Amino acid sequence: MTSKNKRVCKECGRSFTASAKWDYELCEDCSIVLYERMEKFWITEVLGLSEVLDRFLPSLPRKLFDIALKKYAPIGQYDIFDANSEKELQKELRGAAAVEKERLAKKVPFRTAKCKKCGTPYTVDGLWQYNICQKCAVQEVLDWRAYWAKQVPGIGTARAGFDIPPIEVARYILD
Repeated sequence: MTSKNKRVCKECGRSFTASAKWDYELCEDCSIVLYERMEKFWITEVLGLSEVLDRFLPSLPRKLFDIALKKYAPIGQYDIFDANSEKELQKELRGAAAVEKERLAKKVPFRTAKCKKCGTPYTVDGLWQYNICQKCAVQEVLDWRAYWAKQVPGIGTARAGFDIPPIEVARYILD
């Protein structure tokens, strides 16, 4: 590796060696944290749902993560970052998120369905394509976690060494 690939993370200040394809001043650990923050933004603020439903929802659009990375681009690639740039970045991020949400929602024709668990009517579109409503989906995830907590004491902790397996959402997909 050349010294060109040695960088200092703008977030944590640690030095790191970047791969030739990574053009940002953000270390791997901080990029993971940024991705998780963006995922939370996508699920809670854009889609307006609970993070518990992450397995049921469309993943974070790459475009949103790319916009968030602009803050960590080398000087010269974008204008020098300041408070105004942060506001502009947030504005661009929210605008792109709204467009992505709209695009995904229109992928499947909008219709109303009845939940197979509770019978409540709910909306089916490109964002939610399951035979249960979102409220019942949250309960399914919580029940799944409780089941595994009973089966394997300490699961999901460092002591146990492994996490609860992800819930299989395919069984809830509409026919």
